[in-house]
Amino acid sequence: MKKIVQIDKHAEKEISKFPRTVQIKFRALINILVEKGKLEPPVGKKLSRGLFEMRIRYKNTYRLIYAYFEHNLIIILSAFVKKVQKTPLKELQKAEKRLKQYL
Repeated sequence: MKKIVQIDKHAEKEISKFPRTVQIKFRALINILVEKGKLEPPVGKKLSRGLFEMRIRYKNTYRLIYAYFEHNLIIILSAFVKKVQKTPLKELQKAEKRLKQYL
């Protein structure tokens, strides 16, 4: 079953700051998410509390955090450049805050 992927307006602004190549790679992963409904490692990973991470490595490490809603809706909540090994707590809190707006 195909999924519908919606990008939060704040996440869209964050993604627009990424290099063009990274944006194209994320669009390709989003298309896979639409078709298959999930991403496998190493490009996809469950974080916690219903949040998932989409990963791209291109000169830096780029991430999108997304969540599943109902049966066929996925919302991309935030995007950032990852500079440390673990996903920063600040980024998780930002995604959770945006998630609450959709609940």
